[in-house]
Amino acid sequence: MKLDSIAQIEWDFGDENADWKWCMENATFSHREACEFMLYIGDAALEALDFVLCQGNGIPYWEMFSTKMREDGCSAEFIAAYLEAKDAGAMFALFWS
Repeated sequence: MKLDSIAQIEWDFGDENADWKWCMENATFSHREACEFMLYIGDAALEALDFVLCQGNGIPYWEMFSTKMREDGCSAEFIAAYLEAKDAGAMFALFWS
């Protein structure tokens, strides 16, 4: 049996700001009506899956995702919260408001 960890992050998406728009377009899973967005971070035990998700480019999924966040105009605080979840060992970050 494999148990995954999910970091739950309460987030103020404000008035449909860039973070919210990014989640609407890129979240791994979303429950829009409840304003919940789950973002995949990755897991060292699933390197083969990360390789496929990153199209074989050799970088960790979280790095590809955070780079895309930055390029798409997400706030530095939003990206930092995602990376903090990664550093805590979470496989997913669940942003909710």
